[in-house]
Amino acid sequence: MESRRQRRISKSAAIYIPVGALLVIFLTILGISSFLRIMAIEVYGATRYSAEDVVAVSGISQGDNLLFLDMEAAERRIVTAMPFVSEAIVSRIMPDTIKIEVVENTPVASLEIRGGFLIIDSSGRILDRSETLPPGLVEIRGLVPVEAVAGTQLRVEGNREGNVQHMRDVLVSLEAEGMLDEVSHLDVSNISRINFGFQGRFSVFVGTRDDIRQKLRNLRTAVADERLPEDARGQIDVSVHTERAHFTPS
Repeated sequence: MESRRQRRISKSAAIYIPVGALLVIFLTILGISSFLRIMAIEVYGATRYSAEDVVAVSGISQGDNLLFLDMEAAERRIVTAMPFVSEAIVSRIMPDTIKIEVVENTPVASLEIRGGFLIIDSSGRILDRSETLPPGLVEIRGLVPVEAVAGTQLRVEGNREGNVQHMRDVLVSLEAEGMLDEVSHLDVSNISRINFGFQGRFSVFVGTRDDIRQKLRNLRTAVADERLPEDARGQIDVSVHTERAHFTPS
């Protein structure tokens, strides 16, 4: 009889002890989380948008629970709602602060569209729309946009996504080589005969996008060549990256 009673007690202990432990853990977490409320939200890196706007689209509010905040969802909301933001990083600073860091896109080029111009970054993301040709940006030729939704990737007429990809590759390479400010226009109407205006006096023929970084370095070397007159104008052919650039005066 005594043995049966002990077995019942052992079975009860096996059930109640784990349940009790879980209850203690739950109450502990609940108690801690009740104190982890967001009291401050700090925004860094935003110049085109106000800190208040960034916080508003993030969906984060003071008083929210710091522990259970879905930071990835907040990051997605910021990038989706703000075309000029390429990346958002949300992090916790214990015990009561949220830090939002944003990385903004740089406008580098424009395309003509009915009623105005689209402004894009080097990845082809549409940032804005303007009624007039924006100064200081590379004019893209040979593509006709079909959509003008800020925050989306550029789409064009005629099933020419390959041309768009070539445009991206050349823009990214020009940006990496620090040459964007010297380029007036980029023509990608023919992906085997890509060309652009350079320094207001050269028409540069790069052929295809293959080895584009090396071709641009060859271009820089050719322009810096002391044998080239300072007032020289004409075409520079860098289409074959393994050879020196070929200059033809106009």
